[in-house]
Amino acid sequence: MITEYYRSYEGPELTSCSVDSEDLTVKIREFYGPEKRWKNTLNTYGELFGKESLGKTVSMTFRGEDGRTHWFYDYVHDLGSYCLLPKARRR
Repeated sequence: MITEYYRSYEGPELTSCSVDSEDLTVKIREFYGPEKRWKNTLNTYGELFGKESLGKTVSMTFRGEDGRTHWFYDYVHDLGSYCLLPKARRR
């Protein structure tokens, strides 16, 4: 879904992404895009991580412009739910 929020959103650099122990960094970078805007879209867990992610934990880390690490963890309980990734937290 294309959203106004993601049209103006520019996030930190994605450094890693995994679902349980499977590394999906390269795949998720395709969605995130070089402009770090999720290509102006809001995606479901199923669209981002595939049906195999159901019941698993998603872990993402980002590097902010200030050099700090930002992270996101979530549990995939519904493949049709939208993944609200920008709620990354700072370390």
